[in-house]
Amino acid sequence: MSSAAHSSLSSCLQRLPVELAHKILSDAALLGLAYDRTWAVSLARVSSTVRHVVEPILHHTMVVTIHNAAMIEALAQDPRTTYVFNLVKRFILTFPPGSPTFENGHATAPVGFDISHLLIHFTSLESVETPDYILRFIVLVRTVRLRRIALRFSPFEDITKLAPAALSHVTHLEGDIPPQPTDVIPREWVQAILAAVPALTCIAFNIAAPDSRSDPPCLGGDINTLLDIIRAVLECRTIQRVVLHLPRKHISNHRLRRLLFLGGWGVGNGPRVFTRASDFVRSNGISSFASVV
Repeated sequence: MSSAAHSSLSSCLQRLPVELAHKILSDAALLGLAYDRTWAVSLARVSSTVRHVVEPILHHTMVVTIHNAAMIEALAQDPRTTYVFNLVKRFILTFPPGSPTFENGHATAPVGFDISHLLIHFTSLESVETPDYILRFIVLVRTVRLRRIALRFSPFEDITKLAPAALSHVTHLEGDIPPQPTDVIPREWVQAILAAVPALTCIAFNIAAPDSRSDPPCLGGDINTLLDIIRAVLECRTIQRVVLHLPRKHISNHRLRRLLFLGGWGVGNGPRVFTRASDFVRSNGISSFASVV
């Protein structure tokens, strides 16, 4: 955006009611992030007032990948960028640090990531998508009150290992169905998870692991185990939404396809059970709640 465009935009905004100007800027920043991040960032250069409105949107979500992990660690140690981390509300770690990662079917060298550099700056964090052992560090931060958690590369039941106080505000939870074969007793498994997260209203299950490379992917447990888990969850009347995430590329698998018709098996699609097909099951599950809550 040119300096002339900056000046023109600033002049137009000054003639609008404050609430309307904020609404326009917020919507523009959101659209810009979706289609042209460079343009969205340029909005922050219009004026200090505009920057104050759009920066919380620009830095709302931080996604750490194997490609940018080292850069983000370095930024966290630079005092000039502390404000960026202060504004982050959603943190996503897309790989298990220290473990080989697969890209295009090939294993990469293990990538490390030291979250300790970031923790002291997370003052507004509300949503995380990380492995269990990273989550344990995040919940130690006094200023963090998590409301949404997605466990990645970790068993769902690991959520029960966290201190109760760390989960007291969590309303949305996502994780993987137990792998097959499993000795999980569905009712006990569900009860342990629900007891650990007393404020829970929405729960999502990934039917295939986020990094599944098998074709078709291993369905968590068997069909009967899955149904027993869903029934046990639905017995809790405080649960408003149960979401099943299915990988679109494997939807032809008859075992997965049958899940689209759970109503015929006594579970019911009703107002509380949702089945969602996506291009891949990955670190974007919690955001799907926004479309069903």
